[in-house]
Amino acid sequence: PNILTLVISLNSRQLLIISTPIHTPAMSFWSWAAGSPTNSPAKSLKIFKFLLLISFLFGVSLEVSAHFHQIPTARVIASVASSDINKDPVLTRHRYYYVLRPGYMARTRWFSGGLVSRLAFFLTFNPDAIAVTYWDNIFLKNPEDAHNVPLIAHELVHTVQYKKPLLVYHAVRYFWYYFTKGYQSVPYEQEAFEFQKSVLQAILSAE
Repeated sequence: PNILTLVISLNSRQLLIISTPIHTPAMSFWSWAAGSPTNSPAKSLKIFKFLLLISFLFGVSLEVSAHFHQIPTARVIASVASSDINKDPVLTRHRYYYVLRPGYMARTRWFSGGLVSRLAFFLTFNPDAIAVTYWDNIFLKNPEDAHNVPLIAHELVHTVQYKKPLLVYHAVRYFWYYFTKGYQSVPYEQEAFEFQKSVLQAILSAE
């Protein structure tokens, strides 16, 4: 994969290297950085080459893992289409209904299993999580959940939330609620659960 590498000289004694794959699941939620004390340009170059090699290999391993464990987005879109929720007059007026349209969903990527998914779930600090979203990349613990339309709806709401301005503020707010009041109290989760419930009700009404 292509690799984005930033080399920043923090001061005369430190070199910061940040390297991450471009257009991969790793780009969206994972970056690798290292700082090394040095006052020698030659030594800095050697450190740079060494760290770049490690980060390149790490990025390749992530991308290879993702390739073999990716769920076709078309399969997820088909699951939503077969649920007939597009016929529900209440749901189609919901402010988040558009995320269930094929045009929006086509921009998302879905994964289950492999190194990338293990990293994704590890970063949630929640062993009970069955799905997690990082930007437009959605990871499912069980690949069969690619047919779980209410869960799909929940995770798609999170893809919208990642596009909010001042993302750092929202991330800090999320974790403040998560660690001080619990998962169920997080406003972003409440928002996603509300849409998930609306989708479930639409499915039950269609049966």
